[in-house]
Amino acid sequence: MNAIDLLKEDHKIVDGLFKQVEDTPPSKHAALFKRIKGELDAHTHIEEVIFYPALKKKGDKDAKDIVLEGFEEHHYVKAALAELSGLTPRNERFEPKLKVMMEMVRHHVKEEEGINGMFSEAREFLDDKQLEDLGKRMQAEKLKFVKANNIKPEPRPEPVTFGSIVDQVKEAVSSVFSDGTKTNGRAKPNGRTAAKSNTKTPSRTSGAPKKPQATRAAQSK
Repeated sequence: MNAIDLLKEDHKIVDGLFKQVEDTPPSKHAALFKRIKGELDAHTHIEEVIFYPALKKKGDKDAKDIVLEGFEEHHYVKAALAELSGLTPRNERFEPKLKVMMEMVRHHVKEEEGINGMFSEAREFLDDKQLEDLGKRMQAEKLKFVKANNIKPEPRPEPVTFGSIVDQVKEAVSSVFSDGTKTNGRAKPNGRTAAKSNTKTPSRTSGAPKKPQATRAAQSK
């Protein structure tokens, strides 16, 4: 997985946790916040240690400015995470601060994924091989970070492989040509086919039909 795909996957995971916060009562938010903080801590770490420096080194002035803005946005998100960690869920400031932190992260994601955002800059100055290499380094660094900080990462979707795509196509084609009713491993014929199969066709080997006998009137002539 290349660097941009890896970061986008993190964004989706975190936004999914945000939606859980929005759809659940406050009594569930302390546990959700712990999961959110773990994901954001690991995500910001690999961005700041590997991805941002690589783009800053290869990019032009605009790319460097975007990277510096990214560092600043991380600073405010980290500050909000630290303050939330020091509050109990019963504290009246916990819920509004959690909401503000979520808004900051979503704004940051738009800045990175937007048309003229950081990821667009990265594609301009980093080729496919460089992005793949960065992705591998970031995955390795993230694994080290979560282990060192006792973070349990959220489940990731299974990667789509060529083999799985072929299997899905085979299954779809099979469902089209089968009526879904099977007997002894063979699909039963539909009604029209069955009706045709029950109609007897004269056999060619039975011989030609007999000619009718001449009538007595014809014989008497």
